[in-house]
Amino acid sequence: MTAMTETRLSGSDLTQRVAQVRAGFLDTLDERILDLEGLKAMVIKGQKRGEALQAIANQAHRIRGVAGTLGFAALGALAGQVDDAFSAFCDAESRSHQQLRAFWKDGGPLLESMLDEMERLMDQ
Repeated sequence: MTAMTETRLSGSDLTQRVAQVRAGFLDTLDERILDLEGLKAMVIKGQKRGEALQAIANQAHRIRGVAGTLGFAALGALAGQVDDAFSAFCDAESRSHQQLRAFWKDGGPLLESMLDEMERLMDQ
């Protein structure tokens, strides 16, 4: 038999721990923004577009889960929209240049909205 250790946090300990995790998440936003801006530039310049679009979807997916859990509802919702839109486009059977341009008309501003919300949170 193995002894299991159970850790119980008091209400104030839990609140403090959640605050630390939230602060840690906010500290990562600058790096995430730079990564996403770099990926956006790759799409615009036509450099490995498929990989860049998928990487944007993947990052948005991670942000979606963490932001919502930590109480950043607006960012979580925007990241969810980016995740859904970019993932759907990446999963499409064929992606012509014309389809990409049509997608980017909506997808680009959607990504910008998410980036703006990330910057707003950093400035708080």
